[in-house]
Amino acid sequence: MGALPDTASGVPEQQAENYYDAFDAIYRESWGLCLHHGWFEQGRGGGRPAVALARFQEEIVRRLKLAEGARHALCDVGCGYGVFSADLVRRSLVDRAVGITDARAQVEHALRVLPRLPNFRIVERDWRANRLPAQSFDRVTAIESLYHFPGEDKSQAIREISRVLCPGGRAVVTLWLRREDSIVSSSVDRGMSAWGCGFGSLAMEPDYRQWFAEHDLSVGAFDDVTRYVLPTIPELTRRVLAALWTEPAAFLQIFRSPGSVVRPGVALAFTWLGYSSGCLRYVIVELHKRH
Repeated sequence: MGALPDTASGVPEQQAENYYDAFDAIYRESWGLCLHHGWFEQGRGGGRPAVALARFQEEIVRRLKLAEGARHALCDVGCGYGVFSADLVRRSLVDRAVGITDARAQVEHALRVLPRLPNFRIVERDWRANRLPAQSFDRVTAIESLYHFPGEDKSQAIREISRVLCPGGRAVVTLWLRREDSIVSSSVDRGMSAWGCGFGSLAMEPDYRQWFAEHDLSVGAFDDVTRYVLPTIPELTRRVLAALWTEPAAFLQIFRSPGSVVRPGVALAFTWLGYSSGCLRYVIVELHKRH
């Protein structure tokens, strides 16, 4: 869930830094270095996050059609700590990978803990001005990152995915979608954004399909997998609370931050409301760059 917007998106830069500085350690302690949903078999929680996260990543690998020894080049948009894309290089599922995030705390931690791999690098950069060469990757992932762009900036982010992707290349993106325009749906959208320090906005399926089409990306699959990822929210909430209980120093650090411990908790509550009411969907989209 790498942070992508900067001051150009209307979110104050200091607010972004405060959010990630404040909650970086707690998320790592409670959920690990892969800041995305887990994949829970039968749609039930209670398992170890590491297992659920590994299942989720294997689902992405399957959809990217990666095989050991293939000479793929991967760009991971909103890579968080870069663990997923670095692991693909380590496993020889891609030949080289670049992870992009504009969260400095994530880059600094990644440089401290990830193994040094000659064909992997993590870069602190705004995706909308990524400066990567055109058509330089045949695989692109954007896991839970397009949400973080407000409004029409999502179209710009998708345009950049298309620009760096080779003709015939594949992209896999995961999206939170509003199911419809309704009072509950609008409340979930505003709540997730406002209580998540202003990061993000929800769009609807027709919006994304239009943006994909406008930027020469054909949709191969548009799959609702909400039932498999939904247990992430209560599991994450439980583990964050447990971490706060066992690490009082971390609790005090977060409580004193401008965002306060309340913000992510309320944002998670709105996310849960969206899922449980059916107003929020989690989808995996497979895309192909037209020749």
